[in-house]
Amino acid sequence: MGPWGGAQTAAILTVYSLMVMFGQRLLKNRTPVNVLYPMVVYNVTQVLLCAYMTYEFVVAATGLQVSPVCARVDVSDNPYSLRLTKVSWLFMASKIVDMCDTAFMLLKGDKRRVSFLHVFHHGSIFYSWWLCVMFAPGGVGYTGGVINSLVHTLMYAYYQLSTMGPEVRKHLWWKRYLTILQMVQFCCLIGIAVLTRLPGLRCGYPEWISVVTFFYIFVLLGLFANFYVKTYVKAQAAKAAAAAAAAAAASREEPAPVQKLRELNSSVTQLVGRARFACLHGDQAHGR
Repeated sequence: MGPWGGAQTAAILTVYSLMVMFGQRLLKNRTPVNVLYPMVVYNVTQVLLCAYMTYEFVVAATGLQVSPVCARVDVSDNPYSLRLTKVSWLFMASKIVDMCDTAFMLLKGDKRRVSFLHVFHHGSIFYSWWLCVMFAPGGVGYTGGVINSLVHTLMYAYYQLSTMGPEVRKHLWWKRYLTILQMVQFCCLIGIAVLTRLPGLRCGYPEWISVVTFFYIFVLLGLFANFYVKTYVKAQAAKAAAAAAAAAAASREEPAPVQKLRELNSSVTQLVGRARFACLHGDQAHGR
C-alpha cells in the first residue's frame, strides 16, 4: 500500500481550495442545510477511526521497540515495520476525510469558522503527511501520528456530544482545553524535531523533514496561540469588563424602595399643594 503521487496530491488540494472559494459564494444567500444526522455519522466514524489509528501506531511502535523521540525509518519486511507504514498511510488518507469539516461548516452557513487558520491547517497537514509517508514512512514521525490521532479522538468526541442538544452542550466546559491540548501537541513535535538533530543521537531520520517539520509546526503553534488569545483570553476579558461596568452602573442607581418612597413623597407634596391652592381660592370667592 503506497501513497499517491504528487499529481494526485495536488489535485486533492486544488479541489479542496475550490470547495472553499466557490462554496462560500454559492451558499452565501442560501438557507443553511440541516446536516445533523450526517454529522452524527461523521463524528462517530472519526472517533472510531482516530482511536483505531492510535492503537495501531502504539502496537507497531511497541513491536519495533523504537523510541518516541529518536527512531530511524525501518524499510525492512518486519511485520511491525509494515504495520507502521500502513497506519502512517491510513493517517495521511484520514486527513482527506478531515476536509469534510469544512464542507459541513459551509453547508450549515457557518462561514465565520472557515477561517484562514482552519483552511491552512486542513490543507497543509495533508500535504505534510504526504511528504512524510512518501519519503520517510515510519521512524520518529510515528509519534506525531500517535499524538494527533489521540487529540482528534477527543476532539470528535466533543463534536459528537455538542450535537446532542442544549442539555448536553451546557456541560461541555472543556472546549478551550482541546485547543490547549493541540498547542501542547505542537510543542512536543517541535521538541522532537530539535532532538532528532542533536549531535550524538544518530536518529537516522531525514534531516530536511525535521527542519521542515520544525518551521511548519512553529507556524501552526503561532496561529493556534493567536486563536486562543482572541477566542478565550480577550473575549473573557471583554465580558468581565462589561459585567463590571454594568455592576458599577447598577450601584450608582438608588434601590427600588428608595425610588418608590421618593415618588410617593413627590405625589403627596403635589396633593398638599393643590389642596392649599383650592382653599386659598375658595376663601377669596367668599370674600374672606
